Amino acid sequence: MAELFPSDITPLHLSLGETSELRTLDLLRRRLPADYAVYHSVHWSLSTSARVMFGEADFVIINRSGEVVIIEQKAGRLEDTAEGLAKRYDGATPKLVAPQIHRNQDALRKQFLRQTGHQLTLDYLFYCPDHRLQGAVGAGLSADRVVDATEPDALPERIMALLPVGTEGREGALVRRFFENLFHLVPDIHAHVRAGEQAMARIPGGGLAGIVAAIEMNPMRLRVRGTAGSGKSVAALACVAREVAHGRRPLLVCFNRPLAERLRAAAPKACEVTTFYGLLDRFLASRGQSIDFSAMSRPGFWGEVQERVILESVPDDWRFDTLIVDEGQDFDADWFDMLRLFLKEAPHIIWFEDRAQDIRRGKEAGRGIEDAFFHLGFVTFNAQGNYRTPQSIAIFIRDLLPGLSFEARNPLPGLGVGEHHCKTPADVARRVGAVVTEHLKQGLKAQDIVVLSLRGLGSATLAHAGKVGAFTLARPTGIYDPQGNQIMDCGQIRFDTIFRFKGQEANAVIITDVPPLSADPTVTSASRLLFTALTRAKVRADILYGPDPG
Repeated sequence: MAELFPSDITPLHLSLGETSELRTLDLLRRRLPADYAVYHSVHWSLSTSARVMFGEADFVIINRSGEVVIIEQKAGRLEDTAEGLAKRYDGATPKLVAPQIHRNQDALRKQFLRQTGHQLTLDYLFYCPDHRLQGAVGAGLSADRVVDATEPDALPERIMALLPVGTEGREGALVRRFFENLFHLVPDIHAHVRAGEQAMARIPGGGLAGIVAAIEMNPMRLRVRGTAGSGKSVAALACVAREVAHGRRPLLVCFNRPLAERLRAAAPKACEVTTFYGLLDRFLASRGQSIDFSAMSRPGFWGEVQERVILESVPDDWRFDTLIVDEGQDFDADWFDMLRLFLKEAPHIIWFEDRAQDIRRGKEAGRGIEDAFFHLGFVTFNAQGNYRTPQSIAIFIRDLLPGLSFEARNPLPGLGVGEHHCKTPADVARRVGAVVTEHLKQGLKAQDIVVLSLRGLGSATLAHAGKVGAFTLARPTGIYDPQGNQIMDCGQIRFDTIFRFKGQEANAVIITDVPPLSADPTVTSASRLLFTALTRAKVRADILYGPDPG
C-alpha cells in the first residue's frame, strides 16, 4: 500500500463524499506498493483541478530512487479539438491539456534545480477516467502517456510500468524532502472554506431554512433559537424570498449594519432590509425630518429619535405584511413594540435569536419581549447544530466554555485555536502582527483575517494603534458621516469590536482584550463575548489574553 502525503483524508470523505480525485487517490493508495509515495493536492482542489505552487499536478508519484511521475487528471467531458485534447471550464474557451502538463513539468524541474542544485528525473501521465480518446491527443502529448475511460483502473499498473520501484539512496531522500517542504508551504486553508460551503449546501432537508419553511401557522408567529453557525441568516433570507414569492411585503431587520448590508445584497429587491435605527432614520426622512448623527454619542440620543417616530402616524405604504428579525437577542423590548407599528393587521412574524450571543444586556435581558411572545402566541423552535465552526475550534470551545453548549455539525477539522498572553499594549500589537504574518505564510490573504476586541471601541487596546507588526489596520474611527455610516481608516487588516462584528464570519479571527477565564461553567458576560468571537471563525482562531485594563 502506497504512503500518502498528506496522510489523513478522512475529513474530506466526511465533508465531500466521493469525488473523482478521491476515488483516484484511493485507487493509488490500494494498488501501488509501499515502495511509492503519493503526494496529492486534493486538500486544496476540492472542486476544481489542483492549484499548487508549481502548477496543476493532481498527483505526484515518487519511487525509492527519487524518480517522479506527475499525474494530471481531468474529470468529466473533454473536447477533441483540432489542436488536441482540451477542457472547457464554465463556458470559457477550452484550455489545451498538453501545454498545461509541460508548464507544470518545467516549473517543477526549475524549482528543484534552484533549491537543490540537482536535476529532477520527471515523467508524466494524463488521466481522463470519464473520456474515451477518439482523435489525436495533440502536439506535445503522447498517446502512450494517456490513461482514458477504456482502462481507468489500470492507472497504477501504467505508473509502475513507467516508474520502476528503484532503490533507496540519497537522491530519493532529497526528492521526497523537496516535495514534503513544497507541500507544507501550501496548506489547505481555502479548501476548508470551500468544503464548508459545500457541506452546508448538502445539509439534509435544507437545514434550518428547510425546517422553518416546513412549519405552517397562520399568522406565522415563530421564534427560532439557533446557536452560532446554525444558519439563522440563511433561513432569514429564505423566509424573505418565500414571502416575496407569495406576494407579501416583508421587512427584515438586523441589529448590525454590516450584516444588514450583506443580507440586503442577497435579498429580493421587493424586501426592505435594514437595521432598527436605519428603519427609524428612513421613516423620519420620508416624513421630511432629518437626524443629526453628529450628536449620536450623546446620552438619550436614540431615545429621542424613537419618541419622534412615535409622534408620527405610519401610513399604509410604510406597513409590511411580514416581520423577520435576525439577531433578535440584541433587540430591546421597546424595539419590538416600535417595529409592530410598521406592520399590517395579523402579520407574520419570524424571530431569529441566540441567547448565548446576548452580549449587550446579560441574563436579565428580554423579559418584556418574553411577555410579548407569550401574548402573541409564539411557537419556539430550538436549533443547536453549528455548521460553521470546525471540529478543532468546537472542541476548544466546549472545553473552555462548558456552559455554552452546541452540536458541532461541521465535519472539517479546521486549524485549531492558538493562545497567547500579553502583558502590555505593545505586546498585543507585536503579537497580532506575528500571528498575521504566520497566517499569510500559511496561505491566507489579508482579507481573510479579522482582528476583534472584546471591549468597546473606546477602550480596545488596538483602537488607536497605527500598525500591528508591519501591517496597517482598517478600523472604525468613531466618526460618522451625515448618513450615519461609520468612517473607517484605510488599512491592510480589518480591526473591529465583537459588538460590531456580530452576525458575521471570517476565515481567521484574532481575538484581543480577552480577560482570564475561570473553570467555572457559569455563563458570564466574558464567556458570552468569547463564545461569540470564537464562533465567527471558519478555519482558525487565535486568542490574546490581556493586558489587564486596570
